[in-house]
This record gives sequence, C-alpha cells and structure tokens, in this order.
Amino acid sequence: MSTTSPKARYVFGQQEYNYGNAENTKMENPIYMDSVLPVIEAVAARS
Repeated sequence: MSTTSPKARYVFGQQEYNYGNAENTKMENPIYMDSVLPVIEAVAARS
C-alpha cells in the first residue's frame, strides 16, 4: 500500500518543513510521523 498518490503533487515550504522537523526531533509528534514524514520519505525515494 502506498502512502502517496502517484500523480499527486505535495508542496512544503522550506520554513514549514524545517520547523516541523525540528519540533518532531525535540518530541515525536504522531501527526507529523503519520501524515508528513511518509510523504517526505516517498518523495526522497523517487529522487
């Protein structure tokens, strides 16, 4: 099962990404882990 849609385009601002990532590093955020991180990892795997 894929966590992303193959034709979808996901847009994250750099500041938004940096903030979310830093906050998740301080204390694991279940929403970030469930909804944001899989998209970032899927895009990185395609690059």
